[in-house]
Amino acid sequence: MIIKPPGTLTKEDVARLIDARVPEGRRLDYKQELPSLDTPRSVTELLRDVTAFANASGGQLIFGVSEVRDDNNHTTGVPSSLVPFPVENVDRLRIRLLDKIRGSVDPPIVGLAMDFIECSEGEYVAILRVPPSLSAPHMITEGAGAQRGNSRFYYRHGSNKQPMDVSEIRAAFVRSQSQQALVRTRLKLAADAILAGETPLDLGVASKLCLLLLPIDAVSAEPPTVDFDHASVRSLLQPIRGFAPGARFNFDGYLTYAVGQSGENLSSYTQLYHDGSIEAVSTDVLRIARGTGAAYLEMDVIAGEIVKACQRYLKAQQLIGLSIPVYVAMAFLEFRGVQLRSRPGDIVHELDRDNMLLPPMVLDSFEPDVPAVFRPAFDRIWQAFGFESSSLYERGAVFGESL
Repeated sequence: MIIKPPGTLTKEDVARLIDARVPEGRRLDYKQELPSLDTPRSVTELLRDVTAFANASGGQLIFGVSEVRDDNNHTTGVPSSLVPFPVENVDRLRIRLLDKIRGSVDPPIVGLAMDFIECSEGEYVAILRVPPSLSAPHMITEGAGAQRGNSRFYYRHGSNKQPMDVSEIRAAFVRSQSQQALVRTRLKLAADAILAGETPLDLGVASKLCLLLLPIDAVSAEPPTVDFDHASVRSLLQPIRGFAPGARFNFDGYLTYAVGQSGENLSSYTQLYHDGSIEAVSTDVLRIARGTGAAYLEMDVIAGEIVKACQRYLKAQQLIGLSIPVYVAMAFLEFRGVQLRSRPGDIVHELDRDNMLLPPMVLDSFEPDVPAVFRPAFDRIWQAFGFESSSLYERGAVFGESL
């Protein structure tokens, strides 16, 4: 597979697979020609390939690559050479292909992407990226693949696609539910590790805000090992809050960190893991009220910084070449007795629990309306402190502009 951001692939990337004789496998398939959308048999073959990948661990279909043939003239799955094909209008063809797939598969596959790579004037190879899916199994609903007597469900076994039997379809439903549970488990494990002090940096004993971004790739059966040695990616990984930032590689991946307002102790870090997931933790979230000495959560400010951080981290994951959807979750750890100051004149309540783990949110785009996605989570936080809902959205556009 080639793990690079959409729009950055080159013919040299594909040529390297050929030179290294990288064979077809569970997540890689070569095709010499693009499918004809006017030929039912060709469309059915495409739909079987795509759903087989989505129902397994995701993968890439590379069009415009011939394969070595054996003595019986059968393809061997080993790439032989580039065979670019002519395309008059790349954008129109991409839209037609993706629309055909989306309209012929149920449930729809989120995160499909297609790159056309120009090899010479007017001639291209193409890569169709199929992400792993939490909505599997996906069924073919159109064409020969949906006709009586033909299987509607396919699965990738090694370098081959095969019809799924009843037990495999049932297992796919269970696996999909298990992956969704894994998202929640990853948040719980991260929270437990932070509470136990098992963090890449010692943040001391303090209330901690945790933000976790988990791409679908990270919870697939075969998580990737990403290449994040790019300055453009690392520059997007600043901690949620803090000053005088630093950064370094570590065993888990790449780490950034910062000190708090005092300028002395470390207060925040962001960890990019090898599987593409991102964990950001900050202790620089509480303020002390004058006169009473009560600790309060500066949520009006923190909410904006959470959203900005999420937008940065999503951009980093996109640049790495990861797939959507991305699951985002927040945790507030060791906050018992903390207050939240909201509207002037409101009765102030203290939080009645040590930890709050918010339900994961699903982002099906790398450029979502993050304030809108986070609204249920922010309402839940305000409710934990005794308010009916978040006051942030009462200001409407002001809240959005501040982000």
